Amino acid sequence: MRVKFGDMGTKDVPITEVTPENYIVPAGEEMQYHVIQEIKRFDASSGKRLSRPRVQKYGYKEFNTLIRNIKSLGYDITVLHDPTEYIKQRDEEIAATKERVAQTRKQRTDAMYEEVRKRVLDDLRAEGIIPSGEAKKSRKTKKADAGDNTTADAESE
Repeated sequence: MRVKFGDMGTKDVPITEVTPENYIVPAGEEMQYHVIQEIKRFDASSGKRLSRPRVQKYGYKEFNTLIRNIKSLGYDITVLHDPTEYIKQRDEEIAATKERVAQTRKQRTDAMYEEVRKRVLDDLRAEGIIPSGEAKKSRKTKKADAGDNTTADAESE
């Protein structure tokens, strides 16, 4: 099995020498647990290893349920790759992307709204419904002007 080998690159080693530190996760399998599992058996007379370890991959959601059952069957488990950090990072990237998309949509919507508003006002001014020379006045300014006119009329009488 190919593993990381210092700064030299990769090296082919037996599966018994694979550790979580030197294990290379295949591309596209970052969301799965990778484990070495084995029911260890040795020859009683010679001490030679009879069992062979296997690399097994489990889905992120099913792993916690299955690992208890596998251990109860007598397997020794070594976790080579735990995807929780990868999934957390991926979820943060997805959330950031969704936020960016939402901001872009809001900016586009606001720009389209403002454009339509300007067109409608221009059309109303062109038809003479809204006088084109009159500046916008706030409600407070209009009320203040109305109040000043009534007092001025009262003083003149």
